[in-house]
Amino acid sequence: MRKIIILILIICASFLAGILTPKHYISTFFEDLGYYFILVSFILWATYLFKLYLKKIKDIILEHYQGLLLSVLLLVLIFCIAPPKFKVLSDETNLIGVSMAMYQSKKVSLPLKGFNLEYKKPEYNSVIDKRPLLFPLLVSFVHSVRGYSAFNGFVVNFIAGVGVLFIFYLFIYTHFSRIYGLLSILMFASFPGFVTWVTSSGFETLNLFFIIFTIFLFNKVITTKSIQHAELLFLTLVLISQCRYESIIFTIAILFLVPMLFNKESISALSIITFITPILFIPVIWSPRLYADLPDINRVGTTLIQVPSLYEAFSFTNLLENTRQNLIAFLGLDPYLGFSSLISLSAIGGFFLLTKKLIRSYRCTSLEFKTMWFFSVATFCLLYFIQFSFYRGDLTIFTQNRFATVYFPYILFPAIFFVYSIFNKANRNRINLVVLFFVFHLLFFWPFGSQQRFVNVGSLPYEYNKSLMFLKENFKNNSNLLIIAERPNLYIIHYRGAVDFSFANQNMDNIKDIYNKEFDHILVLQKIDYKTQTPLDWNGLEAAYRLKKLSDIKLTQSTYIKISEIID
Repeated sequence: MRKIIILILIICASFLAGILTPKHYISTFFEDLGYYFILVSFILWATYLFKLYLKKIKDIILEHYQGLLLSVLLLVLIFCIAPPKFKVLSDETNLIGVSMAMYQSKKVSLPLKGFNLEYKKPEYNSVIDKRPLLFPLLVSFVHSVRGYSAFNGFVVNFIAGVGVLFIFYLFIYTHFSRIYGLLSILMFASFPGFVTWVTSSGFETLNLFFIIFTIFLFNKVITTKSIQHAELLFLTLVLISQCRYESIIFTIAILFLVPMLFNKESISALSIITFITPILFIPVIWSPRLYADLPDINRVGTTLIQVPSLYEAFSFTNLLENTRQNLIAFLGLDPYLGFSSLISLSAIGGFFLLTKKLIRSYRCTSLEFKTMWFFSVATFCLLYFIQFSFYRGDLTIFTQNRFATVYFPYILFPAIFFVYSIFNKANRNRINLVVLFFVFHLLFFWPFGSQQRFVNVGSLPYEYNKSLMFLKENFKNNSNLLIIAERPNLYIIHYRGAVDFSFANQNMDNIKDIYNKEFDHILVLQKIDYKTQTPLDWNGLEAAYRLKKLSDIKLTQSTYIKISEIID
């Protein structure tokens, strides 16, 4: 009883610290302490994971090497057929910007514009980013291991992608058999959406990994009643909440586990990890508080889409409208939206059979099966409601399509159960034919993901990747660049100086006199209207600047990018 009272007090104190800390203090605390909160959380998680599985790793690899090799092989092939690139901007570059701040100064600030010279300490104008911290932390680890690069996010997503396929394989293996585990890898990797988003530099793949790992651990806890696995699950819930904020809904797992674990024997086995875990959730409460009552603004091209606050970004009307649109994606009617119609139909059949089993044999069905069914349905419904009641919850919009990744495991498990229900009594040759069929299924659907036609409709990613290519080809051996661009945060992560047009126009004397001597080149990236041959809004530069045109990048039928250099 004493441990329970202490735990309740810690939970209450942590919650109050999250909601009662004044906003002006949160900014300072979050920027200075956020890195250490997430670092400690990850170290504790990794330490506990190795504590439980270190002695078993060799046996796991030897027993399941086929699943691991297939996972690695398919990820290598995916990265070959769909070369990694930035896709959702500025989300992906902002995550790298935070990782750069973590790497340089151990802060969680986001550099927006500033100067970066080889012989000076970087000078940035920074803000606190609204995105969770785990992905930037892991990218900062990669910076430490292989040197800083704005492309290190792709390394994290490759590793997370392998983890997604392999952990899901292990989950399927525990319920069916090895052949269905291998089949699950083929089916998972065949999703065009998986091919598209695993090769991005966003946090969706990492979030997907921790969702699958949470489900895997939850199943482990309800079948073994192990308090050690439960504590690893508690730490995993901290990390998944730092992948995407809506993933905090997985903490409802604790409600399902209370009747199982909180008995006298289990309570006495609780370690200090359980008592530390609530404290680690404090930054998860702090960050949304900084932005919840501010306007949510999304700029698409020259169009501004906004709502007065985050609270008003969600509505039942949005849910109905987005559901109508998203059914096209979920049913696989347009494979470019990320799904396979065959797997979606199999999932519907499998969910029907699972639900039928639960209802018809409720008294005979194991508690583990019931708990897993209700937990899965509850988390699916909560995710669905949160994501699609959001005013930008339409999966047919390329920047929002990444939301679809979280539903892959929910669709695949019943789909595999459906296949199992049909072929579980078939001989080995027939099952091998099923595997061969899904190999061809993968080959059929991969082009929908590898072409990335859906993502390529975005002019900003195209503009950005083309601009990076130009800089690499023409200024690859010169780091002392100052770039004037509409979105300087996109370029500052490449260790370049970068400012916007407003700064350039207000500091003309400094740029022409001081900065022109400090930087080897000052480049200007302007969006130009074809008809008028004038810069678009937010792209205008004072006429007093003398520009030498270097190149053009064609964007749309109405606009292009003009790359120039400021000359004396």
